[in-house]
Amino acid sequence: MTNMRISDKIKYAGASIQHGLLAIRNDLRGMSGIEFAMIAPMLIGIYLGVAETALGVTNSRKVSRVAGTLADLVAQTENITGSEVDGIMNASVSVMAPYSSDGLVIKVVGVQIDEFGDATVAWSRSKNGSAPSVGSGYFIPTDIKIPDTFLIVTNVSYDYSPNLGSNLISSFNFNETNYNVPRTSATVQFAN
Repeated sequence: MTNMRISDKIKYAGASIQHGLLAIRNDLRGMSGIEFAMIAPMLIGIYLGVAETALGVTNSRKVSRVAGTLADLVAQTENITGSEVDGIMNASVSVMAPYSSDGLVIKVVGVQIDEFGDATVAWSRSKNGSAPSVGSGYFIPTDIKIPDTFLIVTNVSYDYSPNLGSNLISSFNFNETNYNVPRTSATVQFAN
């Protein structure tokens, strides 16, 4: 090769480079590894996003169940004391298991609707929050506001913080209100 002319050396080098580029272009052995490396982060992100969304939906459903369970249990009584309402609230919190119930705010309100359709708080109790004061007005949707009736209203609120990406997404507030009529009497009497 030392006796070759310069033009032959250039031709030879050009042919070698061309042959090498063709060999690289036709070699597909590592292509699937490269494709996986490009797609894997996106697939992992989608998987984690779906898992986190499922946890959020489950927590939302649990909040709805807490409100429903609480309203159902209180509506089955004729007379109830503050300690009994507290016990029912503590038992209802167990519906959140296995998820954390920290930050769960529960309000149970007995609402009397008079003959004019005005709703006032007859009694109230809460856990981790302030209950509406007795005698104050209370909002009841017009489609269920029937004069001369009594309602048990439960309100459950829960701040859910995602486990993953909590610095990207702030917490969600799940809020559920449940309205029940007393089952065994016209009202549920409350004794502190």
